[in-house]
Amino acid sequence: MRKSIESNEITLETKLIPEGFKFNQKAREFFVNYYNVSNFAFTKDVAVALQETERKGDFDMSVKDLIKFYEEGKKKKKNTRIDYPQERTYQWNNFLREFNKDSRIKGMKNKMNIASFLWKVVKTNQRPKEYRRELIDEFCQEIEHLSKSKLQPSPNEKTH
Repeated sequence: MRKSIESNEITLETKLIPEGFKFNQKAREFFVNYYNVSNFAFTKDVAVALQETERKGDFDMSVKDLIKFYEEGKKKKKNTRIDYPQERTYQWNNFLREFNKDSRIKGMKNKMNIASFLWKVVKTNQRPKEYRRELIDEFCQEIEHLSKSKLQPSPNEKTH
């Protein structure tokens, strides 16, 4: 929906859609100068704001509005999540990343089936939608059945 034109200069008043704003090096340089920092990284909040702008066809949204999303996102506590339509995908990706870091699932078969099973458990309860090591302990029988192999002991557990 954004035009592929490049305006000469990005300003606070640059309109995102009509002026073809993109998350590129030129935009990064604008934000480096605006915030007087040596490095700038675009955040999920900003990316989602731009996606929503495109989805809604909001031709009035400007770089100034994008900055508000960036700053609001920075103010949020680390564990606070906004429920964007894409949030479910982000939650699954984060869950899967943490699941794969767990040393007890190394060498298991059917890891994606196990992750999917645990994700279904997590997403249907009221707790945060994130991977916790305790899930392996709580559902070890189901996991062993799904993987057709024994779980590795936790690095904290002593084996005799």
